[in-house]
Amino acid sequence: MDPINENSKRCKQCGGVKLVTEFYRSRQCLYGRRGECKKCTNKYGAAWRRAKYQRKTDRPYRRGEASPTAAARKRRKELGPRRERWQREIDTGEKTCHKCGAAKPLSAYRTNPNNGFPRATCRACEIEQFRVYNKRARAKRKAEASRVQVAQG
Repeated sequence: MDPINENSKRCKQCGGVKLVTEFYRSRQCLYGRRGECKKCTNKYGAAWRRAKYQRKTDRPYRRGEASPTAAARKRRKELGPRRERWQREIDTGEKTCHKCGAAKPLSAYRTNPNNGFPRATCRACEIEQFRVYNKRARAKRKAEASRVQVAQG
């Protein structure tokens, strides 16, 4: 609080010195009053509401119509290009690994629990990825332990 006297306060927004009664009460703020005067708080709130409702009116669809996200979800449920590719991989029995680029049989892939289709990387690449991660994690734990020993010792 930047008190001029006990009955006045300086607004953080406009910088004006005003009576304490021209500030909204707030239990969360120091001295029980907000930092911005009522006029500045109302200006900010009006601008925020205008921006909020402008965003709502900028939507390409009207109230009551299906939203673009709902339509996208519906398309995803239907057989889209991605699902067609997955189905083709199941039919041929082979898939290309995204990590190593090798074409391997579907038995070399774990299935994705969310959709039941094979994962993007083969088991060998996943195992290698886990090894690299574990190696880094071990080194990090070792460095942390030595840092703690030096601090204690």
